[in-house]
Amino acid sequence: MHAEVQMVFMGQMPQGHMQWDNNDGNNWQVMAELCHNEGLILPPDVPKGAVSGLLLLLQALKLQGLLTVQQEELLRHLACQHDTRLLRAYDTVRNWSDDAAAAGLLLSQTMFAKRPGLHVVHVASEMVPIAKVGGLGDVVTSLAKAHQASGTLVEIIVPKYDCCNYSAIEYLRQLVSFPVAWDGGVINTHAWCGVVEG
Repeated sequence: MHAEVQMVFMGQMPQGHMQWDNNDGNNWQVMAELCHNEGLILPPDVPKGAVSGLLLLLQALKLQGLLTVQQEELLRHLACQHDTRLLRAYDTVRNWSDDAAAAGLLLSQTMFAKRPGLHVVHVASEMVPIAKVGGLGDVVTSLAKAHQASGTLVEIIVPKYDCCNYSAIEYLRQLVSFPVAWDGGVINTHAWCGVVEG
């Protein structure tokens, strides 16, 4: 059983002072949540990289066909909002070898969630801090940060150059390989993903 409750939020106002609020929690930090059979709980401490690790797992589950695009998008939105239920579920499944069971448990956390807003994908030739030649890299990163600040899900697709600053990419891993027709032949192409804090 799940009881819908209002949560209490505290956030910093533009003038710099802190204020309590219950207005949907937009851009606010969850301070406490009332959970059925558990009472009032504080959100878990989110270790650095937990949300990034969850985002990578969601992408892998989508590529395996265990999540639809819409399911993955909703779970990504909840992850970016540091949803307490989803982070607890991720902590449970992150070392599981059964990806189908992990996808099922993560999806079970979305029953009462609001649908996410926009999902924006930037395709560019450069991005600061991993690859920069001109000013485009700065613009791409700044625009993505502005989108994220407004609550939009953002991904940036860039070529995997040999000269990339790979030390700036966390959780870099190959997701999938696929054939690409080129000049009468086929080139085996690899898609990689990682997290960049810009």
